[in-house]
Amino acid sequence: MKRFGIQLKSCDRDMQAVRKAIIAGSFANSCHLEEYGQNGMYKTIRTSQEVYIHPSSVLFRVNPKWVVYQSLVSTDKHYMRNVIAIEPSWLTEAAPHFYQFRTPNPAPH
Repeated sequence: MKRFGIQLKSCDRDMQAVRKAIIAGSFANSCHLEEYGQNGMYKTIRTSQEVYIHPSSVLFRVNPKWVVYQSLVSTDKHYMRNVIAIEPSWLTEAAPHFYQFRTPNPAPH
């Protein structure tokens, strides 16, 4: 930050600002909890892949509705590592180009 002349500024205890900063770099790794899925199953937004929170995570039994992860570990299942709980609205704030809704092209006349 200093090398680029950007002033360092503390977020104090505003953890929402920290989580939004993480989303800015990892928005494509977002997942939502499948309401009717198997025990704690999430689906990735980008590819609808089935993933689970890693058992060593503090969020393992919490199962927040929306999360962003840093990496996947594959064993018998695909497990998310370094997971944070998020609000879905933060995704469109961080990356509107990625989450914009597309409407089909009108049919030619």
